[in-house]
Amino acid sequence: YNVYREMAKQTGRQWQDYHPQTNVLWLKHLVDYLVCDKLGAKQGARGKKKPDAQLAGLLTRLDRYSTIKQLMKEDE
Repeated sequence: YNVYREMAKQTGRQWQDYHPQTNVLWLKHLVDYLVCDKLGAKQGARGKKKPDAQLAGLLTRLDRYSTIKQLMKEDE
């Protein structure tokens, strides 16, 4: 998965240390999976899949955060 490469880059391969930005990377990976492959894609009128708007919006917003805490504060 590309998420592992990105995590290694951001952590300097120091896996034992705490790096809160890796939680954002995992969440982005999971949301992307849901939007592209599973729950988020719904059949459109002509049989084409379109992403769930809320999940697609979250995926776009995740690039603005370096921690999950920042995301949670914005959603309060």
